[in-house]
Amino acid sequence: MSVGRRGLRITSFTSVHIAPAGRLLAERHRRDRLRQPALPDTYEHQDITTPLVQQAALAEGTSGVVAYRGADLVGFLIGQRTSFPPDSTVAPYYRPASVLIRYHAHATVADGGWDIYRELYAAAAERWAAEGLTTHYIQIPAGDEFLLDALSTLGFGRDMGWGLRDTSAFVTATTVDDLTIRRATIDYHEAVFELDSALVRHESRSPVFMPYPTPTAEQEWRQDIRFSLADPALYYWLAELDGRPVGLLNVNPPPLHISPLLTPDAMVNIFAASVVPDQRGSGIGGALLRHAIDAARQDGKRWCRLSWMTANLYSSRFWSRHGFAPVAWRLSRTIDDRGLIAST
Repeated sequence: MSVGRRGLRITSFTSVHIAPAGRLLAERHRRDRLRQPALPDTYEHQDITTPLVQQAALAEGTSGVVAYRGADLVGFLIGQRTSFPPDSTVAPYYRPASVLIRYHAHATVADGGWDIYRELYAAAAERWAAEGLTTHYIQIPAGDEFLLDALSTLGFGRDMGWGLRDTSAFVTATTVDDLTIRRATIDYHEAVFELDSALVRHESRSPVFMPYPTPTAEQEWRQDIRFSLADPALYYWLAELDGRPVGLLNVNPPPLHISPLLTPDAMVNIFAASVVPDQRGSGIGGALLRHAIDAARQDGKRWCRLSWMTANLYSSRFWSRHGFAPVAWRLSRTIDDRGLIAST
């Protein structure tokens, strides 16, 4: 237990804090929806958010803290140790020895949140650093500028974004002469892999520097593509120019690992999009996106969501230009190992 600024009392998160933390999360979501009304209103209610807090608190490898002001619980923060095998296809998205604070695993009262978040993180990070967890990630609402500022003063910066767009038709249509767009089948698995890997190779270079998957992970990746192409719920839209595969856009149902607070009803998720290097900027990406959005709208979907690495300059410009507005950010901070040595 510790006492922070302005009379805040910080203590470890336990099961007795789940229900009041659920109330804080519901209140935060109400404020978030004032900025982004497309977010689902279901989670404005404590009886719906409390199970999410419980899930976050009871997951393996978690620890957290709460803040009190007098007798009132005014903030909570829960982090989970990431545990992806080095050969996993997910591993490149997380540095080794890291902890993730999920979108629905933190909240404070509206009054004084700037200070409360700083004190919560200071207490939680002390334990994580002692356990050797030197990279910390947190997912936050895109419109909460006070929270973004509080975390930036602690050394956090944006590395991933989630964007949201409705499925209304494009005002200006992108067309490319002689371009054919079809739904890829299992027969196209090699073309799909080559286009998918073109994106990953692009992000392995400056300024993203994403690690390229290991050979073992690449084999798993190829197998995942085969399974996905056979799944009727997943759509791989393949663009061909004069018979040559030149672009890919993958649409799937909302993945479960993204917080339901960020998942409007009747929504699809863009998992990946790629255009071969020599055709980038030619309009193929826009044509693929228009095709996918039109197909989703015709299927009764009202919203489309995606994620991108913020250091990918091409992606950042492309999604913004085509109507996707940021709805959430992932921030990261890596502690200098020399600081840990000096503090022992």
